[in-house]
Amino acid sequence: TLLFIPVNDRLGKKKDTIRNIESVPEFVINIADVNLKNILDKTATPLPYSESEFEEFNIDCEPSSLVRPPRVKDAPIAMECTLDRIIEIGEEAFAANVVFGRIHIVHMHQRFVTNQGEYDLKDFKPLARLGNHYGSVIDLMND
Repeated sequence: TLLFIPVNDRLGKKKDTIRNIESVPEFVINIADVNLKNILDKTATPLPYSESEFEEFNIDCEPSSLVRPPRVKDAPIAMECTLDRIIEIGEEAFAANVVFGRIHIVHMHQRFVTNQGEYDLKDFKPLARLGNHYGSVIDLMND
């Protein structure tokens, strides 16, 4: 199980992520690293609901194994999930939508898997959304 918390926009409207999950109760959590920072910074730009970030920002995607939404091809880690529940906390601007998902399969780039089949993430620098930009939490901790 995982959870993430997309918040409503400045006008109190739900973000596309929540609307998509309410429509199709499946989703993929892609964990990006520093190699995808420039592309991800572009995705912080609001688009009309009918427009695809994959198409607008030329993000390579590939079909998921078990869920309908595609996954980001170059994401080092991708988790295919189905919706368990959404808990809405408020309705106003920046109100929280707590999404609980059940992970069904995790895809991990081969560079993070040892010859013994174990995970080795010491060189992984995941990105976190920091306002309208993405940054490496590890780099921030080391500064």
